[in-house]
Amino acid sequence: MNVQEKPAQNQLEIARLLRSASLFRGFDDHEITTIGALSQRSRLHCDEHLFRTGEPCRAFFYLISGAIKLYRIGQTGREKTIAFVKPGETFAEAAMFSGTGYPVDAVALENSELISVDCFRFSRHLQTEPRLTWKMLTTLSVRLHELVDQIDTLSTHTADQKVAAFILEHYSEDGLQRPLPGNRSHFANLLGIKTETLCRSIGRFRDDGLIESDGADIRILDAAGLEAVIHKSRPATEN
Repeated sequence: MNVQEKPAQNQLEIARLLRSASLFRGFDDHEITTIGALSQRSRLHCDEHLFRTGEPCRAFFYLISGAIKLYRIGQTGREKTIAFVKPGETFAEAAMFSGTGYPVDAVALENSELISVDCFRFSRHLQTEPRLTWKMLTTLSVRLHELVDQIDTLSTHTADQKVAAFILEHYSEDGLQRPLPGNRSHFANLLGIKTETLCRSIGRFRDDGLIESDGADIRILDAAGLEAVIHKSRPATEN
């Protein structure tokens, strides 16, 4: 990981970027500036690892640009995608409180730029400002509920429903094409389905006029139609 210098102007830019993170919602300008002083910008090359499972949690991160995949290797040696991190999102903050290190591996899917917040210095800051801890816990609680909803979707929905829900969550309705995170095998792995099953679902949505797709790009044409797929009761699709 290539760490950049942190002159005063860069510190202000770091604070500006962190201000947009949902994790710091409710923090005032002074609090954000203080956190910015505990942070630094860095770059990752495509396929470069940021951290691996079990490593001590030295920092949590805000993604400025690029894409990060979080994944685990199971006992059988198979890789399971946990999440894709998009620009504007923070990640690995919960590991700061666990005391057991990072629970997943993190790898860049493309050249990426991010902000790392020093966990040791940040945790010491929280000890002097306990009200900030409560603000963060509120955000982390919301994320926990979102994760429970995601688990429910993956365990009870058909393949078509999983794909439709993912597209609606990760793609804009402004008509712009958005690249799939990683490639379609990554996408399928995250949803717990086979790549060929994913391709069939995307093909059906394209044939039904719900989306346009061109390689790794998807464009939503009918968001209401995708919503209908999610709420439609239908026989289980092959996984």
